[in-house]
Amino acid sequence: MSLPERVDLLVVGAGTAGAAVASLGARAGLRTLLIDRAPLDRAGAQWINAVPRWCFDDARIAQPRGAELVGDEVPYHFVAGEGHVVVRDHGVLELDMHLLVARLQQDARDAGATLEERCARSGSRAAWSAARCARTAASSSPT
Repeated sequence: MSLPERVDLLVVGAGTAGAAVASLGARAGLRTLLIDRAPLDRAGAQWINAVPRWCFDDARIAQPRGAELVGDEVPYHFVAGEGHVVVRDHGVLELDMHLLVARLQQDARDAGATLEERCARSGSRAAWSAARCARTAASSSPT
């Protein structure tokens, strides 16, 4: 195991937000370390979720496509009391969040960030310098 001696940006949590921040930081030229206490393939959401399309543009992240995009502008049906409302033009995408997290983690790697999994804090709450991490499955995999 070899963690960078110095980092400009330490991101704790390799889920959707953390992986996106690590990618943006590394793309901006910051020495970036992204850590998670879980294996990286278990970080973040593991379900289908609705995400507004504009979020990707505002965050400068590529729009979802392929298997990651489960539904594009699927009509929403609301039933309350005696009424039924269908909302069609809402700009919301249905996403496989597990695949989105994996893509964002790969974007961070491609931008130069270091990703570490199974990190545990040691000592006081502020003692992140003593974090113990295992190398990512991707970097230690024989494939």
